[in-house]
Amino acid sequence: MLPYTGSEILDGALCRPVAAFHALLDPPSNLPFNVDLLFGFGTLVLGLAVESARVERSALVGLYVAIVMVAQFATAAVMLPVYWLIFVLSGAAKRTASSGSGVDQAHAESVVFGIFTGYALPSLAMLLMDNPYATAFWQPFPLWIFLAQHAYLAIRPRAGSAKSGYMTIQSAYTAVFLTAGVSHMYYAAPMLLAGEFAAYSAQLTPDLAIDASSTVQAASLGLLQWDILFVQLSTLCACLWTAQSTTEFVGIIGWLAVGAVTVGPAASVAAIFAHRERKLNGQAVIVSKKDKRN
Repeated sequence: MLPYTGSEILDGALCRPVAAFHALLDPPSNLPFNVDLLFGFGTLVLGLAVESARVERSALVGLYVAIVMVAQFATAAVMLPVYWLIFVLSGAAKRTASSGSGVDQAHAESVVFGIFTGYALPSLAMLLMDNPYATAFWQPFPLWIFLAQHAYLAIRPRAGSAKSGYMTIQSAYTAVFLTAGVSHMYYAAPMLLAGEFAAYSAQLTPDLAIDASSTVQAASLGLLQWDILFVQLSTLCACLWTAQSTTEFVGIIGWLAVGAVTVGPAASVAAIFAHRERKLNGQAVIVSKKDKRN
């Protein structure tokens, strides 16, 4: 066990997840899969951060940092469905605009800053350095996001903080749509163009049982595949719950079916998040612009 922090308790907690994630970093041929995974998960983290930043939101929804932190050391296959269940039952899964559905500019900026410094940079460091200490530093990324957001809010000037952060949020969703889409193509295109459909399917479909004789890398991939499956299914259910009509419900299913193949599941979800943000806050921005002209 490496001395990541100097504390036996913390080092013991970090040992297993670090070993599992670090196994996925080798060999270098896994890089496309890892890039797709990390950029894709960033889309989900952004969506959760935006929900926690709304003017009026359930205190439980605001606990997304704690939920994702537990998921890092337990399993996302359990914790993310729990989060989405809280999201629905708490009334946060609004289908139409309301007075409390907005995100002000200061909090929108803090979300972007927090995701970039607390998630994107540690993820890049883990990929590029291929070092167990970099992998260990990445594990508590929800904590780094939390600290970065609050540090940003503490030093940001108050001027303009109360105006709508709608455009900032939409710009962030556009950015993750592009990065998740490109990273998925980087991973999937070579296999699909070569006709290696079985290999592509095997990377996405978890085995019903993990062989006891499996290597650490194979076992880590198998567990991760189950995590991805349950995270995707629960996120799909949450997206469908926010549909305002039968037409929108069918449209979401159709878009996910097409988008999952063309730009990847994560980019598809980013587009749905952006669409929902437009429903909740886009009209308020249009009205505000009209008021300024009058």
